[in-house]
Amino acid sequence: MGIFIPMSVVLCLQGIRVTTSRSLNFELSLSDGSYTLGTRNTAFLKSSDTFFRADKTIYSLGDGSLKLTSQQLSTGSDAHGDYDVITNYYTAGNANVSTSFIIYQDVDVVVFNQTYHNGANGTKASTFDQTISGFPSARVESYDTDLGYLSFDGFMAGDTKKHIGRWDSQTDAIGDGLKGGPLAVFDEQGRTFLLSTFSGFMASSAWHDADKGGAVFLGIMGGVDEVPANYTYSTIIYYAEGINKAFRGWGEFLQKQYGEKEWNTWEDSTLIFLGYWTDNGGYYYFHTEPNKTYEQTMTDFIKQEVTMAGLPIGYVQYDSWWYYTGTGNGIKTWDTRPDVFPDGLEYMFKTTNMPVALHSKYWSIDNTYAKQNGGKYDFIIDGIGALPLQAEFWEDLFNNASKWGMFMYEQDWLNGELDRVDKLKTDLFLGEQWLTQMHAAAAKQYNSIQYCMANPRHVMQALTLPWVTQARVSEDYHPGGDQWRIGVTSLFVGALGMRPSKDTFWTVRTQPGDPPGRTEPYSGLNAAVATLSMGPVGPSDRVGAVNVSLLMRCCGEYGHIYKPDRPISATDLQIKQKAFSDIDMEVWWTHTTIRVNSTVIDVNWTWGVVLAVDTPTDLVLHKADLDFMDDGNDYGVFSYKDPDSFRVFDVKTGLKLPMCTKEDFCLYHFPPKISHSGHEVYLLGEVEKWMPVNKMRTVGINYLDDDLLINIFGKYGSNVTLHYVIDGQLKKATCQIINRLWNCVSLITGKCIYDNYFVDEDTDSY
Repeated sequence: MGIFIPMSVVLCLQGIRVTTSRSLNFELSLSDGSYTLGTRNTAFLKSSDTFFRADKTIYSLGDGSLKLTSQQLSTGSDAHGDYDVITNYYTAGNANVSTSFIIYQDVDVVVFNQTYHNGANGTKASTFDQTISGFPSARVESYDTDLGYLSFDGFMAGDTKKHIGRWDSQTDAIGDGLKGGPLAVFDEQGRTFLLSTFSGFMASSAWHDADKGGAVFLGIMGGVDEVPANYTYSTIIYYAEGINKAFRGWGEFLQKQYGEKEWNTWEDSTLIFLGYWTDNGGYYYFHTEPNKTYEQTMTDFIKQEVTMAGLPIGYVQYDSWWYYTGTGNGIKTWDTRPDVFPDGLEYMFKTTNMPVALHSKYWSIDNTYAKQNGGKYDFIIDGIGALPLQAEFWEDLFNNASKWGMFMYEQDWLNGELDRVDKLKTDLFLGEQWLTQMHAAAAKQYNSIQYCMANPRHVMQALTLPWVTQARVSEDYHPGGDQWRIGVTSLFVGALGMRPSKDTFWTVRTQPGDPPGRTEPYSGLNAAVATLSMGPVGPSDRVGAVNVSLLMRCCGEYGHIYKPDRPISATDLQIKQKAFSDIDMEVWWTHTTIRVNSTVIDVNWTWGVVLAVDTPTDLVLHKADLDFMDDGNDYGVFSYKDPDSFRVFDVKTGLKLPMCTKEDFCLYHFPPKISHSGHEVYLLGEVEKWMPVNKMRTVGINYLDDDLLINIFGKYGSNVTLHYVIDGQLKKATCQIINRLWNCVSLITGKCIYDNYFVDEDTDSY
């Protein structure tokens, strides 16, 4: 058995130790193949067995049936930096396989590869939710330090059955199988190891092998019975000092591998403009105005709310009520029914000029597209499910929908398609093919895609699909419900460059003429969460019932959503409180950074936001809890309810939160201190907006020798009022938008400036 040793790896009598230039420590035993991941002083994850199924047999290191034939150490580099590689070659019956550890030197990452060099047959496990291989693995047991964990499980991006708790020998609820997702293990200081798939997203799973304790194994999903030669599956473990930092760094690493979505999210109008939705929980979900069709009802809404009232709605979403359904309530024909739109969607688009987002779901086994049913396209008809196999099907579908004004395709019931079509659970490549063909057709039409009821594997696969810009992260909206609680799952989806969607909401407590018993006491909370999520903002009130003043806290005059730079998500504090103390609360954070134009200083400033609900009476937020705070700057803080509540944030005492409830939620803004020519300035922004400082309104800061100018954007002729604090005094300035690019407010003089001259008008001040 030959071995090559690179200089950056330490080989000792016990095994191999690799310590990155940062904090990660990796140790591998040469005697039994076990390995440990931790920090320089603490072990966090210890491996269990390594196994492969082949020839209807399990071959494992534990019982000696997986035979080590050789071992190699090498080095390499890629877009992520330099790395060391440790590869073990084995025989598993007739299959020649290998496992590799790729340990990066400049980032705290280990990538684990499984490779089937000559393929394998007879590999399937006893259930779909098990795995046919196990590498890497982690023992679920008590460690020297107290550990907690977060795992995603179920649908809505793994939100419905997500788990937060202690990681020890009694741990029982870990997301695994076809519906499981990423797993984070952390200590009370927030030091976090994050495990997930790194390739083969639709074909791989984690498997927790015991009701309590046991071990977690990552590998290929259990239904696969044949693996082709040279197939490699990869897993990643990412380490960071902070749960949020781990998810952000992990997501950046994955996006660097597969491509970023930032450009695509800015091309998705449902993420830029205010919309109107008709899905579950909405007033017009399977419900029209009396004695009217949907065509008449939607036309009335557009005429009354958009044309006459001037509500800046940029699109309308049509849900599952508009097309033909068949067996099992799946889609039979994805086209308009004459009782819904008598003149068709193309006519509707031409007469209203209103773009649409269109709902879709799983295909019925009697759908009219399949050759088995007289259609023209290849489909799998598998038990109770059906799946298209041809790219041409998707191209024709999206091309036809372009005539209807569709610019966003909502693929709902992704978990339902996986449940119904067994072939998706047994074929290594079919799931990826299905989603890739759908995406390619959408991209040709410049249509974005929303994933709804997605399992984590669908969300992970979307890394390779840039026009999949958003995913639902909570269950369907129902007035008065709790589906606004998106903070934890937004951490997962947002890290991958996608935008979390909280679904629709009512802007009023009750709807005129709505059945009794349906009330929404938390309209403000829903509106704020939708805006700060960076996902769609789409109310679903009855015609004439929209609370315009509440709704427009989200947006500008054109309907542009005033959003932060990252989706609002749970703080480390919230997750650790749940894991170690079983305290349920919602404490979320986000921020925006505004570009500074200056020849005087080289800096950009960040504005932070905290939203809190269901907090205990003694909760205090400290600087360490707020990831947006720069070490070199001071901050102010004020409640969204009243700019007069502004005060300088005291890093010694922190911010003591009151009893934050759903009806009386807490929303705090943290403006940075800007020092200019002896003045201390804090820009509070448009305090009537959920995000008072944002890139859509505040397009830049001009820091000059003799002035500090805020460049604002808006609708021609509109007035914009900015609040700010200068030398301890709260002021406001109102300026009119009269230019396309240069409309500035001076935070030194309070004057409006256009094209470098002063408009000599007094501004209101306190």
